Amino acid sequence: VPPGTYTYTVDAGDAAGNRSVQSPGADATTTAAPAPVVPVNEPPASPVSIISFPSRDFVSPAGFEPTDLVNIFVIRSGKVISSATGQVPQDDERTPGFDGLVEVNHPGGGCWEGITPELRAGDVVRTVAYSGGVVRTIDQTRTSDVTATKVSIVKPATTATSRDGVVEIHGTAVGPDGKPIALANVEQRLVANRDAFDLTAKRTLRAPGSGTMTYDTTGNPTGEKWTATYSGLSSDDVYRAAGGTSLTGRTFAGAESRVLWLGANPLSGQELTIFELGLGNAPGPVAGLCTAPLERPDSAAPSTPTGLTATQTGASDVALSWTASTDDWYVAGYQVLDNGVPIARIGGSFGTAGDSTSTFTVPTSYALTNVAAGAHSFTVEALDNASPLGPGATDVEKVGAGIGNPYGNLSAPSNAAAVTQQDVTKPTVPGGVSVKVTGSDVAVTWTASTDDVGVTGYRVYRDGVQVADVAATATSYTDTGVAPGTYGYTVDATDAAANRSAQSAPPATATVTPAPDTTPPSEVPGLKAGNDPDIHGSNVLVQWSAATDAVGVSGYGVYRNGTKVADVNAPSLSYLDVNLPAGTYAYTVDAVDSAGNRSLTKPAPVSVVVANDPPAAGHDIIGFPARDFISATGYRPNTPYTFALIHPDGTTFASTTVSSDATGTVEVNHPGGACWVGRTPNMRPGDVIRVTDPATGVAEQTTVSDVTAERPFVTAVDPVTGGGTVEVHGTAQDAAGKQLPLGQVEQRLIANRDAFDLNGRRTLRAPGDGTLAYDSATSVRWTARYTVQTPNDLARAVGGTSTSGQAFVGAESRALWLGRTPLAANEQTIFENGAGVVGGPAGLPGCTDVAETPAPGAALSAAPTFADTAVGSTSAAQSVTLTNNGTAPLTVSKAYLAGLNPGDFVKGVDNATGATVAPGASVTVQVSFKPAATGVRQAYLAFADDAANTTDQAVVLSAQTPVAAAPTATAPVQSLAGSTLTVKPVLADSTIPVDLRWSGNGASRYELQMATGNGPSTLGAFTAVPIPSTATSTTVGLRMGSTTGVGYQFQVRACNATTCGAWATGPKFTLVAADDSAITGFKGTWTAENLTGAYGGGVRWAAGSATATIVQTSFTVSGNAAWVSTLGPDRGLAQVQVDGGTPQVVDLYATTVQPARVVWARDALPVGSHTVTVTVLGKKSTLNPAACSTGTKCARVDVDAAVMIR
Repeated sequence: VPPGTYTYTVDAGDAAGNRSVQSPGADATTTAAPAPVVPVNEPPASPVSIISFPSRDFVSPAGFEPTDLVNIFVIRSGKVISSATGQVPQDDERTPGFDGLVEVNHPGGGCWEGITPELRAGDVVRTVAYSGGVVRTIDQTRTSDVTATKVSIVKPATTATSRDGVVEIHGTAVGPDGKPIALANVEQRLVANRDAFDLTAKRTLRAPGSGTMTYDTTGNPTGEKWTATYSGLSSDDVYRAAGGTSLTGRTFAGAESRVLWLGANPLSGQELTIFELGLGNAPGPVAGLCTAPLERPDSAAPSTPTGLTATQTGASDVALSWTASTDDWYVAGYQVLDNGVPIARIGGSFGTAGDSTSTFTVPTSYALTNVAAGAHSFTVEALDNASPLGPGATDVEKVGAGIGNPYGNLSAPSNAAAVTQQDVTKPTVPGGVSVKVTGSDVAVTWTASTDDVGVTGYRVYRDGVQVADVAATATSYTDTGVAPGTYGYTVDATDAAANRSAQSAPPATATVTPAPDTTPPSEVPGLKAGNDPDIHGSNVLVQWSAATDAVGVSGYGVYRNGTKVADVNAPSLSYLDVNLPAGTYAYTVDAVDSAGNRSLTKPAPVSVVVANDPPAAGHDIIGFPARDFISATGYRPNTPYTFALIHPDGTTFASTTVSSDATGTVEVNHPGGACWVGRTPNMRPGDVIRVTDPATGVAEQTTVSDVTAERPFVTAVDPVTGGGTVEVHGTAQDAAGKQLPLGQVEQRLIANRDAFDLNGRRTLRAPGDGTLAYDSATSVRWTARYTVQTPNDLARAVGGTSTSGQAFVGAESRALWLGRTPLAANEQTIFENGAGVVGGPAGLPGCTDVAETPAPGAALSAAPTFADTAVGSTSAAQSVTLTNNGTAPLTVSKAYLAGLNPGDFVKGVDNATGATVAPGASVTVQVSFKPAATGVRQAYLAFADDAANTTDQAVVLSAQTPVAAAPTATAPVQSLAGSTLTVKPVLADSTIPVDLRWSGNGASRYELQMATGNGPSTLGAFTAVPIPSTATSTTVGLRMGSTTGVGYQFQVRACNATTCGAWATGPKFTLVAADDSAITGFKGTWTAENLTGAYGGGVRWAAGSATATIVQTSFTVSGNAAWVSTLGPDRGLAQVQVDGGTPQVVDLYATTVQPARVVWARDALPVGSHTVTVTVLGKKSTLNPAACSTGTKCARVDVDAAVMIR
């Protein structure tokens, strides 16, 4: 009982069904039942077994221990109907071992307590065995929905002694899922009243076994009806089974008819349901033993299902759905009816597998398939698992009278859901097709087809071609006047809905014999041949039209270069010659008839070229579409070749014959190459370009790829180096408009005549010198990006005047397709965009070809002029006109800005991008000057289109801001700072700090550059020195080099927000260092000593009277001199004189030893010879607090090195 508070009442009933009033109520509160201490076994776990006898409300569990106490429960829909508790297991002395029987409602067993359950299909019988007061095992089985009828006589035995009698028993067997129980789990038995059957000499007949048991194949739409049949019975056995008097005069009561559900695992024997129909099988409490009244039978049908809908879900599929019914116990399932006839039963499933007491759920939908054509009215009825009732005065009589009928109260039908199913079922295939030939007539016969609605006709085919339609009433047809030959005849059937069966198979073969034939077929017309699947293929498809013959053409002969290569059976009019090596082939065809007569003449041969596509290894064919020029390399030197170009529409252009040069290079429409004959083709993507060796006929070819490149443009300028970033855009797509693999694409910038500073070569490549990537994962547009280090490279790439003042034409922008296998280097397409790139006839000596027409052309208006415009302002818009001066429509992809300063110009109204321009028509683009920086600003307005014979479609845009005074700076002045040398393991790599100072006017920032070399006469290019933008001084560490020094020069310029002034250049000078070991001007007592960290690894020192001339040389610039010494606790005083002038005292005291220190420096030494002398004073520093009474007495002076800028 679910947790809660309940009020219980009791009434009394008599055998006539009269009931008293209910007693006063008594309240009871229940709580949640504790989880079982042991699991529930369904089916029972060995050795426990449970047999349910629903006809007698009797259960027979067994297999318990002698010490067990067993409670037995009947549970329905989760509720306990009745129980028998405290049952002591019993032994059947007729069997060996202890049986552990605890039967209820059976002689010798226990009784149901309170009420005898009206045991029925779906009821669960559970046993709980206690041992020592503790639950030992819980087991249960579900009473199966199996029923059986009484025996019916199919055939009495013929005589008293014959054994030819037949009886049948019918019944049902259905699982909780509504489906028939597998026959392996069901058995039917006939149990004779007291004696044995003649058939088996036993009391029991079993099916399967003594008889057969099968599910009925007719009258059984829901599948659960079965029939058990016993044959070979004597007359006594017939009546022993059915009851009555046999031919021997014996009278029999009739056998008990049983059907057994053998459990989920029949071989285990752990659970059974035995349904019995026969003498003495009364329901209710067993007479004379038990008195608990029978449970009131369930006569209440489930509620009527509502809301039934039918939806067509497929050609012949219908989905039903309805609202669930309710029942006083539970709905066990539904029955689906079509036009009032049951067609399906739907069961349910338990919420917990293996527990028939868990929630039982029945679906409220059903899918019908293969619905027959016609009108359907579907209804649904709900059913429960109640026992069937019959007539009677008491409940026991009613239940007893109903035994043998199927379980379940049936609800009223639901609302009807109508569906009209169209006829979608094909007739069956006609069978037994046969033919008979008489002269030129063929008689075809067949057996009739069937159809769910009706066959309306047949169709007869000869070799798959319809020859006749025949009425449904006929099953034959005669095909008259058939030409000689062998034919296959087939037949199909159709119905009124035009559903047509498959044709009969295999075809029935008929051979019509021809009369003698001596007339040859005609010449084959319409011969043509070409590469298959297209011009790139190594197969050749030869095609022709049908020849004629007095009787009929039976085939064709195909000839390649005069030799027959194939015979083709008529009616085929083509032949595929496959896997041909490269070469030129001539094809022709003749016809033959069945008598062997061949055409007297053949059509003129058709020539087909099979080319190596791509070219063979070592060969390379390059197409230059912008110049209609082909170059082939790697071929045999000094050998004649010809070129061809084939448009996708098949239009072909040929060249004159020209010999390759000594390197194996051969070209067309290029100096030294062949001429195009008659017309120069307008080379474009998709064209096939071919090179052929006339002597061998071997050709090689590639296809012009759809790659384009636009003009380069500057996207960023490096304020330090003056270089910056250059971008180029373009496209690369295959014939389907998809991206070409990026590994097959390369972008190049070709400088006009000189080399790029970036790599010292005329060419920049991306990838390589720059990067190349598609703009998105699906875009066919790509971007190449280069970072250059000098302003000249910026202008050299995009064209215009560099900030250095040098003017450049600008590099040619190229897009290269490197072939399908780039590493093979055997095919390329090079698209060129730049000044001087012109297509059409190259004007070679002796060439008379003209440009292909029709073709689009392009002509541009003059460069626009802009008024001087201030930064942040925008000039008036100027128009640039693009005119199609060609003879075919011009398609313009885009108009775009390129060059040095594209960001200083703005496109306005653009009628060009995406336009198709008719011949003679024009489009315009408006451009305004909107400077972001001062000075002259340069760019191009360029066009990307399909104009023939030129890609040089760019108009120069040049404008300037109003001239303003440029900021100025003074030349940088150097100074040797008082700091520490950085001494390196390689002495020449040691550095010294040098201070640089300058001033300026009108500047918001400064730029500093340095040049260096082995000496002032071999300085390299200036490179940027990073400084804070507003600084007017900085310190740089300069490499001192070897004894000959290092050359340096510095320059600085001032800049404001919009412009930079001229560079102010300092003097070229040499930085020279002299180690103490290289200084020769020592006088007095000097001691050489190794000192870690000193320049050169050692010093010379003196503590008494001594001098050292550390500098004695000529200066070619206003120079500098410095003395490098050591500071320390025992260092004293010295004085320094320049050219014998006023001495300057230097204090070398420090609390720690500090080697390689610049302790004295003199700047701005005039040009000329100078001498610097150091004198040791022999005195300690006044800053030294020590006594200094021993050793050097704190007067030591070191000479480490001298450094000069001269």
